Amino acid sequence: MTEPVTVGELLALLAHDLKNPLAAVLTNLAYARGFVDALPPEAQAEDVREALLDARLASESVQRFVSNLELLAIDFSGSTNLRRDSLPPLGLGSLVDEAVTRQKPHAEARRIKIDVQSEASVDGARIDQDNLVRAIENLVANAVQHAPSGSAVLVSIARDGSDVVVDVLDDGSQVPPELEAAAQTAEGQVRLKADPHARYGRGVGLFAAAIAARLSGGRIELGSRGGRSQLRLRIPRHDGEW
Repeated sequence: MTEPVTVGELLALLAHDLKNPLAAVLTNLAYARGFVDALPPEAQAEDVREALLDARLASESVQRFVSNLELLAIDFSGSTNLRRDSLPPLGLGSLVDEAVTRQKPHAEARRIKIDVQSEASVDGARIDQDNLVRAIENLVANAVQHAPSGSAVLVSIARDGSDVVVDVLDDGSQVPPELEAAAQTAEGQVRLKADPHARYGRGVGLFAAAIAARLSGGRIELGSRGGRSQLRLRIPRHDGEW
């Protein structure tokens, strides 16, 4: 008798099937943009340039959604965390910069500035790079989505006791306390999507961030600070190592 296909296996299959055509779309968009840029200034149509940029940003958003599908697949399959001692030592600041860089074009399209501040240097930590970047990028994407046009998003790295925290602050609506837990579960996504006061993140962003954080040994905390929305990635100290 054939074993039934699990939800996790199906999600992983869908993510895999989407990757190749999406990569082709992004490659051809880059080619088209290069072709337009090579034209004489008088032959360049601004509306074409804007259309290509819009298509690229939309495709990159879908690319993040596909990455989130992979996280959901891992979550539904019940995969365990990676052992930290099997990972190479990395610098947290560079991972934050990588996540922010991916979202800067999306922020610029909405006239939103992203500032990065580091109050703590965390180098040589054995961190799951891919999942940590996924977690931070989803938090930044959520902030860019909900921040008012023309405002600023602050991403900061600091120590909180023995932990390190990455905070993402914006002037958008705040997740109501009664929805903070639901925002990080599969069951809560439909509820958040239907609630105008909630901060549903496209591509189930906060839920995906929570999964990625857990896989990298951390967790997501939602709240507010100084009247601003606060999305926090907390990374506890592991066996005294940072």
